[in-house]
This record gives sequence, structure tokens and C-alpha cells, in this order.
Amino acid sequence: MTSGKIIIQTAADAGTWTMTLPTAVGGAGQQLTDVAGDGVTSWAAAGSSRELKDIVETVINPNEALTQILSTPIYKFNYKKGKGTGDTQTEYVGVMADEAPWAMHYNRTIINPVNTLGYMVLGIQATNKKITDLTTIVTNNLATQITVNDTLLASIQELNLKINDISGIQIGTPVTSLGQYASMFFSDVLYSVQQSTAYMKALVVDTLTIGSPSKPTGITVYDKNGQAGCLEVEDVNTGAVNIKPGSCDSQASSSTSTSTNSGGSSQSSGDTIAPVITLNGEATMNLAIGDSYNEESATAVDLPASLEGDVDGDVAVIISGEVDTSIDGTYIITYSATDTAGNTATTERIVIVGTGTAPVVEEVAPDSISSPQVAEEPSAEEIPADPAPALDPAPAEETPADQPPSEPAV
Repeated sequence: MTSGKIIIQTAADAGTWTMTLPTAVGGAGQQLTDVAGDGVTSWAAAGSSRELKDIVETVINPNEALTQILSTPIYKFNYKKGKGTGDTQTEYVGVMADEAPWAMHYNRTIINPVNTLGYMVLGIQATNKKITDLTTIVTNNLATQITVNDTLLASIQELNLKINDISGIQIGTPVTSLGQYASMFFSDVLYSVQQSTAYMKALVVDTLTIGSPSKPTGITVYDKNGQAGCLEVEDVNTGAVNIKPGSCDSQASSSTSTSTNSGGSSQSSGDTIAPVITLNGEATMNLAIGDSYNEESATAVDLPASLEGDVDGDVAVIISGEVDTSIDGTYIITYSATDTAGNTATTERIVIVGTGTAPVVEEVAPDSISSPQVAEEPSAEEIPADPAPALDPAPAEETPADQPPSEPAV
């Protein structure tokens, strides 16, 4: 050694130990170490220079080291008397060799400063990577949120402008406004709409149906003199057509006659079909006494004979009749519907309550019903001026029990 001294004292039970020192003097960054534990020391044993090491591989994933570090328990402890440093007073903070093999050498019993430093560096690298990734995520989310906010703000501003534009429109009465909107919407299609008649610039369709089997009609055409005529097909089999002066509307009006139905009201000869009534629910209902009767009503539709379309469409249904669920009996509910031509249809629903038999009630003649008589004072005219005294009838003669009754006089 270059300086200092070694004092060796013998002990009663001491053995022998030989330490061999290296011949050369150690340099900076080296320490004297017994690698094999046989007393032969070397300055290069703990050297950290690259030329003293064989590189196996470069650690790519520092997260493995961070996982081991985070899973290693850390303790506060004191060395036992005569153990470790021999200092029983100082409180240390550290790991247990058997719980942190990644930081130990010499059969996992002594801290390995080289491994410990290496693992600490890897742990710091892994932590730094996580922080960087988290910062990137937060930054991207912030940028996305800013974009969403900008888009939302722009949409709100555009909506506000549209609301301001709408609020500046002068809106008249509902009828006028709707008419204006309809004119604007159909301005490229219709000239005008007058009394349910649409005047169109042009019309192109795939198919066109005029009239129906139950109501044949024609097409109104105008000649060069401006006179209207109704073009009608007389017979599709022969191809015969006919043109009558005047519009088809006027032809239909003049050809329509009226008749009187059974009720005495006039009706068009073109519609003689009554509406069709359809009951909602069953036509016959059975209820127990005390049940509630819920009227399910009915619907009525006025159809032409051809069933290709409706004449009046839905027709109002009038319901008559009552149901008393507290009394046995059979009740009839009547449904009727009348179209504009005066044709009426009726149908019925039968409601049976209990047994359906009404209780028998004896009929009493009105004359036999007695009522308390109230004595009336006679008027002055009814009192005779000199009433004759009433004569007592002669008492009947008593017939002895042993005598037969006398024969009446003839």
C-alpha cells in the first residue's frame, strides 16, 4: 500500500486469511476488490470504463426496469448488533437483498452499485417517456377542443345571423303568408291557383287517368275561336269519340239529375250507394252485471260502386242507445251514417248483460192504480137548494131459523 497501515491482531479462535495485493498502483475510478473471495485483490474488478467490459446488448425497453423498481418494497431499518455495519443507532432507508435481486451481487447478498445505478437510470428514462406521451395527449386534446370550440362558435354565429334574417322578414296574415310561400314554391310550375283549379305551364307524366268507371268524364279543349268543348270517349272498342260544346264541368252539371230517397230528401242520381259502417270491436258483447260498458264506436266511409275511390271519404257516425249494466237484459246500440247525397246506412251492436233476459214486471192497468183521494169542497152550484132528507131503508124481517124463507112475490 502506498499509505496507511494495517494492524492485524490474533484471536483465540481466529483462523488464517491471506490477502494478496496487486503489484501495480490503482488509477482514478478504480477500487481494490477481491472478486473471487480468495484474498487475491485487483484494481480492475470494479472498473467502469468501456474497455473493461464486454457489451451484451443495449436495453431498449426501460419500462421493465421501472416495473421492477416500483414493485420493490422500501424499508426503514437499523442493523442488528454485530451485523452489517455494526451501527445499531443509525436509521437506514433501503431495500432487502432477497427482495431486490436486480440490485444485488455476491449470491444476492450485497448491494451492487453498478446494477443499482443502471436500474435508476432506466427508471428515470421510462418515467420521462410516460411524461412525454402524456404531454402529447394533453396537447392534442387541447388542440382538438380548441377546434371544436371554434366550430361551435362559428355555428352559433351563423345560426344567429339566420335568426336575425328571419326576424327581419315582414310576415302578413297567415293566409297571405302561406299564399306567398306557395306562389314562391310553385312559381316555376304553376301560373296560378284559382278556385281549386291549378293553371300549369306544362305537364309531363308517365300515365294519366281521366275519370273512373263509375264516373266517366272527358277533357275540356278549346278551339281556335276560344270556344270550349268536352272531348269524350263514347266507346273504347270502336274508338268513337265525341266533342260536345261547353266545358266538361258544365256537361256534368247539366247531365246530373236529382231524385228523392226514401227519407224524402233529394239526392244526386250519380251517388246512390250508402256509406259502409265498420264496428270497432265485436258486434255482440257479453257483460256481467256490474261491469263497465266502454263504447268502442265505429267508422264509416262513403265509397262509389266501383270501389276505386271515395265520394265523401270518412263520414260521421251517429250513435244511439244506452246500456245499463246493473240490470239483466239485451241492449241494442245503433250506428248510423249519412253521406252528402242523403244515403243512410245503419248497423247495430248487441250488448248482453247478465243472462240477457230482462226482469218480468207485471203491468197494472192505469185505472186499477189507487191513489189517495183528497176530499174537495163542493162548489155553490153543486149544493142543492133544498136537499131532500135521506130515507132510511126498511129493516129486513128476520126469518126464524125453523121456518123456510118465503117465496118472492111475482
